[in-house]
Amino acid sequence: MDLESLKTKFQTDKQTEEYQKVYTKENPLVTINMTTFNRCKILLEYSLPAILNQTYKNIEVIVVGDRCTDNTEEQVLKIKDSRLKFYNISDRPDYPEGTGRRWLVAGTYPFNHGLSMATGDFISHCDDDDCFTIDKIEKLVKFIQQEKCDAVHHPFNYSHGLPLNDSSSWFLGRVTTSALFMHNWFKNIPVDSECYKIGEPGDWNRCKKIQIIGADIKRHPETLTKLKAPIGYCR
Repeated sequence: MDLESLKTKFQTDKQTEEYQKVYTKENPLVTINMTTFNRCKILLEYSLPAILNQTYKNIEVIVVGDRCTDNTEEQVLKIKDSRLKFYNISDRPDYPEGTGRRWLVAGTYPFNHGLSMATGDFISHCDDDDCFTIDKIEKLVKFIQQEKCDAVHHPFNYSHGLPLNDSSSWFLGRVTTSALFMHNWFKNIPVDSECYKIGEPGDWNRCKKIQIIGADIKRHPETLTKLKAPIGYCR
């Protein structure tokens, strides 16, 4: 769907009772979409525990392997938590050649797969080497329902560093996938696996589209995500 058609659909859908009901729903379901590739230690010891131990309990955690070849699937399936699901993509296309171009869209296919499986009223995302504060989901559910906005972003830290995103603006370098929280409607905007052709990172290309169609985006003031696992985890 082209952007103009997507904009029309969004503006129409936003006015419906179906779209609006999530703002008054008690204890809405939140889907957390995670992607990973052969980094089992980071996933199991760093990012996943912080998600499964959130103060907000009504969550659905979808972990999608980017054609993992290690023991990630075996180890994740040992976790006995009915909220957790794991899928490993075995038939994804290859990424473009060249380190730079590959980096722009790495993780696109598992991200979109997880997005398509999400059943939550709201959707959040977390990379396998990032970490949520323990009360992140609780705070963002409250915030988005109070503000009745379409999407939320917030400041984030690198490990042991100062906040990287200290701006209220929504632009390249100031938003990141693991610091986003949004209405489930945005399942309609997957990451474009070919945006490397225009030199844009997949996450930013998607954020730009969300802005272009007229989404009401607000910033939560607290730092709720730490990017990049500390040194000592396998890579």
